[in-house]
Amino acid sequence: MSKDEKRTQRGPGGFEDKIDAAMADLEVDLDDEFHGADFFDEEDTQSSEDGDFDSWDDTDEADDQEDSAEEDYEEEYPEEEEYDSEYSDEFEEESEADDDEEESEEFDEEDDSYDDESDVPQERELQVEEFSTRSGRKRSRREKKESTQKQSARPASRSARPTKIAYVPISEEELDEKIVPIQKKKHKGLKVTGIIAAILAVTAGCAYGAVTYYYADRFFEGTYINGIDCSNKTAYEVERAIASTVEAYSIEVTSRNQDPQTISGSQIGYQYMSDGEVLNLLKQQKPYEWVRGFMETRSYNTQENVTFDKTLLQNEVKALNCAQPENQVEPENAYVAMNGDEFTIVPETEGSKLKVKEAYKALDAAISGSQTSIDLGSTAVLTDNIASNFKAPANTTDVKVFTADYDGTKFGTRTAFNDATVNVANGAVTVSGFNYSENYVSATAHPGTKDFGKKLIVEFEITVDRTKTYGGTQPTNAGANIKLGDDIVAFVENPKVPVAITNGFKANYSDSKSYDGTGFDVKAAFEEMLKLHGLTTANNKNQYVDIAYEVKIGGTVVGIYTVKAGDNTGTWNTDDLVMTDSAVGDYIYNVTCKVTDKNNGSATYKNGEGDGIGTMTLSIIENKGLTVSGTDYTGKYDGASHGKAATASVEGATIEYSIDGGTTWTTTFPTVTNVSDSTEVQVKATKTGYVPAETTYNLTVTPRSVTITSGNASKMYDGTPLTKHEVTYGGDNFAAGEGADITYTGSQTIVGSSENTFTFELKDGTAKENYNITTNYGELKVTDSDKLSVTATGYDSMYDGQTHNGNVTATEGATLSYSTDNGETWTATEPTIKNVGEIKVIVKASMANYSDATAEYTLKVTPRPVTLTSETASKPYDGTPLTKPEVTVTGDGFVDGEVTDIKATGSVTNVSEGEVTNKITFVHGDAFNADNYNIETSEGKLSITPLAVTVTAKDYTKYVGEKDPAFEATVTGTINNDTVSYTISREKGETAGTYPITPAGAVAQGNYTVTYKAGTLTIKERPYIPPVNPPITDKITVEITGNSDSVVYDGTEHSVKDYTVKISDSRYTEKDFTFSGKALASGINAGTYEMGLKADQFKNTNARFKNVEFIIKADGVLTITQRPLTITAGSAEGIAPVTCDKYTVEGLATGDKVDSVKITGIQSEPGESPNVASDAVIKNAKGEDVTANYKITYVDGVLKAIEVLNKEIHFNYVIGYTDGTIRPNNDISRAEVATIFFRLLTDEAREQYTTTAGNFTDVKAGMWCNRAIATLTNMGIIKGYTDGSFQPNKSITRAELATIIARFAKLDVNTKTFSDITGHWAQKNIELAAGNGWINGYEDGTFRPNNNITRAETFAMINRVLDRQTESVSDLLPTSDMNMWSDNMNENAWYYKDVQEATNYHKCDRVGDSVYEKWTEKVPDIDWASYQI
Repeated sequence: MSKDEKRTQRGPGGFEDKIDAAMADLEVDLDDEFHGADFFDEEDTQSSEDGDFDSWDDTDEADDQEDSAEEDYEEEYPEEEEYDSEYSDEFEEESEADDDEEESEEFDEEDDSYDDESDVPQERELQVEEFSTRSGRKRSRREKKESTQKQSARPASRSARPTKIAYVPISEEELDEKIVPIQKKKHKGLKVTGIIAAILAVTAGCAYGAVTYYYADRFFEGTYINGIDCSNKTAYEVERAIASTVEAYSIEVTSRNQDPQTISGSQIGYQYMSDGEVLNLLKQQKPYEWVRGFMETRSYNTQENVTFDKTLLQNEVKALNCAQPENQVEPENAYVAMNGDEFTIVPETEGSKLKVKEAYKALDAAISGSQTSIDLGSTAVLTDNIASNFKAPANTTDVKVFTADYDGTKFGTRTAFNDATVNVANGAVTVSGFNYSENYVSATAHPGTKDFGKKLIVEFEITVDRTKTYGGTQPTNAGANIKLGDDIVAFVENPKVPVAITNGFKANYSDSKSYDGTGFDVKAAFEEMLKLHGLTTANNKNQYVDIAYEVKIGGTVVGIYTVKAGDNTGTWNTDDLVMTDSAVGDYIYNVTCKVTDKNNGSATYKNGEGDGIGTMTLSIIENKGLTVSGTDYTGKYDGASHGKAATASVEGATIEYSIDGGTTWTTTFPTVTNVSDSTEVQVKATKTGYVPAETTYNLTVTPRSVTITSGNASKMYDGTPLTKHEVTYGGDNFAAGEGADITYTGSQTIVGSSENTFTFELKDGTAKENYNITTNYGELKVTDSDKLSVTATGYDSMYDGQTHNGNVTATEGATLSYSTDNGETWTATEPTIKNVGEIKVIVKASMANYSDATAEYTLKVTPRPVTLTSETASKPYDGTPLTKPEVTVTGDGFVDGEVTDIKATGSVTNVSEGEVTNKITFVHGDAFNADNYNIETSEGKLSITPLAVTVTAKDYTKYVGEKDPAFEATVTGTINNDTVSYTISREKGETAGTYPITPAGAVAQGNYTVTYKAGTLTIKERPYIPPVNPPITDKITVEITGNSDSVVYDGTEHSVKDYTVKISDSRYTEKDFTFSGKALASGINAGTYEMGLKADQFKNTNARFKNVEFIIKADGVLTITQRPLTITAGSAEGIAPVTCDKYTVEGLATGDKVDSVKITGIQSEPGESPNVASDAVIKNAKGEDVTANYKITYVDGVLKAIEVLNKEIHFNYVIGYTDGTIRPNNDISRAEVATIFFRLLTDEAREQYTTTAGNFTDVKAGMWCNRAIATLTNMGIIKGYTDGSFQPNKSITRAELATIIARFAKLDVNTKTFSDITGHWAQKNIELAAGNGWINGYEDGTFRPNNNITRAETFAMINRVLDRQTESVSDLLPTSDMNMWSDNMNENAWYYKDVQEATNYHKCDRVGDSVYEKWTEKVPDIDWASYQI
């Protein structure tokens, strides 16, 4: 099929109608699409020197001035046509003829422009042969249309204007296979087997024909087109599948110095254009060969014709990152640079300035060739640059090295530097051997010399090759030698080195270790001292002095460490400098620093003259590694002794025990036997050099449980006593050799029951305290004599209108009585039953000296089942009622005489009544009770079906220009003078031809179903009459109103076009004037876009009308409103400060994204506050700011900070030691501090963060401090060491504690600093905690961050954090009401109040508005043991 044509096949039948309906929106009038439209925007055709689109197409302006037209062909097929073998052959021949008529197109491209050629399509005829199913005659019809059209020389599949898929539908009837009936002859004597064979043959033939009919418009099984499985698909479905693969097309664009970008098919209007080839393949398929589809696979490849919008492609090229001005990089030649003492050749910079026009052409060709990627960096679309390729000297002999002395004002004559070592490799020249430290250039002479320094000069040549990057090589200045300045490529002056000499140090140093039986390595400690104070030997380099450090103890020099000038290490004058004493204590060394010059003469200090003196304190402290543990015992009393010795972690430790609260101690471990022996055992372990270890364990004996139970017995009364002398022992029973003696006291003679009582006495050696004894008494029971009997049977049957009773049999002489209320009341009258129901009866037999005998039975009557059924019926509407009064009675029926006159009363006359229930009624007498029956009704339905009516429009004829006659129609099929409602309209048009007159209305109207048949209006050309029309001078007013529309911004382009016309005189029509403007308003971003309609764009072309005025009543306007967008800030909960930089977005247009949002919320203390979002920036896929296109609503999130520390309740957070001490001046360990803060957490914080899942290598599950350390680590309050350990028993430093409490600090306080924390790892945390007033330094302005902190100092800091402070001792309770500690009895000690605050649970009041509290009541202390593990 020619690409210059648009052909639509139309035919009768449901399939063609469905295709036409589905494709209605896809039809494009090419004449309207291209007529008078510019191929590119006017601004793009202007000349530009900045890489914009200039001279895109030299022929565009000429194309704009030409008219375009399109020839439409329409193929019509007759109704009821059949698809048989004869027609199939002719249809195939016609398809082959169509293929031969396709015209060729040429596409010539030159350097800078396209040349357009126009083709005038030849006159074509379309021959369609049709069949009449009634007469069997073949008819022919020829249609012919002529038109001329100027076409672009570009292929239709590469059109720059987008068009929709033009599918070629086919009708179901067009491909129906005609089944010819088979004539069968009758034969006498046909046997049964022959009949069966014939039936099977007919059945198989019908099945084969049905499948053949199915594949008349579908591809066979196993058919593939372009790799797509087309099995059982129609041509339309295959076209859609091919189109969907084309719609996913995209091309990746890469360029120099830029990340790849992707242009999708949707951005350039890339679409599939059907050429009918798929339909031709379907036509070539013979439906009756469908069996082959299941035995073989057929594959076809068709040309996927596509089109894309070149104007959109231009816009995408302009939007590429490599086309932006800021990304245009000019090329730069290589050059020589110096880095230290190395001369390096810096390579050239490649240019990345894009030739926009050439880039467009390259992309146009790539997309036309269906390429999926293109590299503009390897395509000649970048600005040419001259690349310089530098070559370093080939040999070291080509490099010359000189030096020049400096005399304080100028450099002298250069001389050859023969000690230099030159290396040439990898494009770099390296010169070594020149000592910058000794030869640095200085304005003053070097210390001790008259030397001002010298500079180094390096000279060498380089070679440059210059080549053209694109279009082949064009050498320029090849092999030329390049020199800089006075034959010197580069030189360097020595860097100036400061002459300052490091002063002596005046800082103390301390180190400690736990006792291990060995002393300190004094050498190693001294070298660590140098490192910690920044006095490493590296500071002495280049200062030309010798430094000697003398280490003294008690004024005696025990070692000298000497560092020579310029050296990185020092030497000791002795190898024996290890501390021999290993006892616990402090060992103080004085360090003297003496400085001399290089010649060992006296050195002059700039400040701090004299020796630098410092103190090095090495402490051996008690080892905390000693622990002791005892084994608890809990068991029931068993008469044996229990208990075992405790164990210590250090061999040789002395272990002692106390069971009187620590008053007396013994090395013999205690045991327990009786319950009263249970006790708590205190155990301690001691060893020289170790901190004593203490713990407690419990020895507990619990009582045994013993149950003594007497036996049960029963008998009928016989006048003798009933006894049972027997007991059983339960529970734990008595221990071996122990027990009790039993005395029985229980007895029962008369009818009744009593307890089988007894008493007991414990045997000798059985202690009461060791047992919990429970007694249980059995039962002794005497019963009546039982000789009477009674039996009964009930009644259970369906209702029959009669009265019924039960059948009772009893011992002769017995009196019977009955109860129907479960024994509440009794009567001698026997109960009966008649109606439906159920009566439960108890019958009792009584006789003197006997126990009563009873029996139960039931009287029951069930409902009688009856089913009544009325008929269901229907008839066409005839104006008379439909009734069916007969009723069928089934089941057991009614009891005689209770029901009469059973009938159905339903009646229906009109369709509108719908289905009417054929309701059943009957008459009952006085004896009837509805509860005695289960009556089921099955009521039929009565209905009227509508009568068929036909409304047929009449035919009419008129001349062109005349008004339409009043259209009428005839109605057939109604009765009783009924009427139906309808309207009549015709197809629009006033030119000569035929137009259908269509009656329309509801199909269902009351009692009728209406069918509508169209008539025909024939408009004829009026016979020509010579014009005698005089000029019209009346004023004619033509009002023009542009069409308008309003849409919400969605990131895509919208448009509104055309206008409406209102003419004051009907004699003047739209054919009498022309319009030269552009009735189109379009835009993407929010705003108002006008068409710009003007009166002078309309011109009267009918000379008869002399006075025509054109008025623009309203210009056409497109309004794009802002798109609603909601940005919701995220919410978060946790420990202050709480922030959340997340947000959610709702309402973004496709392709747009949120580039940034300002989030300003922060919750710095416990409570809630909004998380505020604002100042969002929205960008589209091109990176353009499109924020103005949105109406943004910001929704706040919620930030919640929980209260972490419990400041409200003043409970004890420290327990103290079992020996009654608190040890305020001892160091406190990291584990103890973690435990304290764990206890201080609020219940909310503890519940939210508590965990036992720690990951430190030295904190195991089950350790007393595990939960506290794991929880605070989970909160981010504490951290471990880089080796994965926590070191729980290590003493905590002042800096570490300040860091922990700083994590509870507010962020908006002023900070406070100290003189010795600058550069310290914890400086920020120390300042923050100090700013909150939680920590203090020392009077000399220092904080001493690396010192260990004592328990008392810890309590003081924590109390300040919690605002738990008293102003004086008098604000506490009396000592008799508080926990007191033997080492905290001095009320004048600075820590006395803080220790009491930490170790006593109390209530208090605030003293006025001050920060101080006054205690009011002691509260029982919290037992923290349950919180630990």
